[in-house]
Amino acid sequence: MSEEKAFLENSVEGDNPYIVSPDQESTTDSLSNEESDSSLEHAPLFHKRATPLPNRIKSGYFTEEALVGETSSDTIEVPWDSIEHVALGMIIERSEQDASAYKMQKLVKNFSRMAQGNVRDDDKDKIVTLKPTNFLDIYSSNREEPLRFDSSSINYRSFLKEKLSHVSFQNFFRLVREICQRSQKAYFTESVQAFLAWKRDKVKTYNTVHDFEHDTFLCFSRGRHLVAWSDLDFTRTGWADGWQEDSDSTSASQTE
Repeated sequence: MSEEKAFLENSVEGDNPYIVSPDQESTTDSLSNEESDSSLEHAPLFHKRATPLPNRIKSGYFTEEALVGETSSDTIEVPWDSIEHVALGMIIERSEQDASAYKMQKLVKNFSRMAQGNVRDDDKDKIVTLKPTNFLDIYSSNREEPLRFDSSSINYRSFLKEKLSHVSFQNFFRLVREICQRSQKAYFTESVQAFLAWKRDKVKTYNTVHDFEHDTFLCFSRGRHLVAWSDLDFTRTGWADGWQEDSDSTSASQTE
């Protein structure tokens, strides 16, 4: 029996915040066979969630005592000393577009932007675009659902005030740094540590949000690959043009 399977079987529903009861999971089991067959072609792919559905934070602000986040319908206050875990990951969104339509759009708009498309050697009639999006998830003892910060949909001005930059990635870095600095009782994934230290090769990337959530679940439930607040590097205050590579991999490449 694998370690993960043993952990799940020995966990009692409700005892672990990362175990979700069956009635909380999205499922198509309740559909009749006829309904299921007819809608199968266009039905979305559902994954059983390892973590509760997060609250997506759009804006908010910091106080001395708490992080205040605003969703599209609610205001959530999370005391800094209640934050237990912080996870970060980069989701690579992949999209394809017909090359002829893509070229026509670029001819109309801007010739130079054609260089941004990545044409695969094995599929010349397709333009494949890779769009990275950073996610920061915050888990606290006073809420079952985590808070999620999506780097592409945050009102940075509300959080950063006079520290706001013209560069989106700079703003996300400063937001992560501010939150982590104040979450002194929390444990962090190794990607958080690498992100703050500008070690790009150590920040984990994922193909889907589900993969990110599953990896987060394994880290927190097993207590592995977690970093204490005292081991984080806060010496960097903003985004730099160049990211540092890991010293071990750098030295290894130099010896080769």
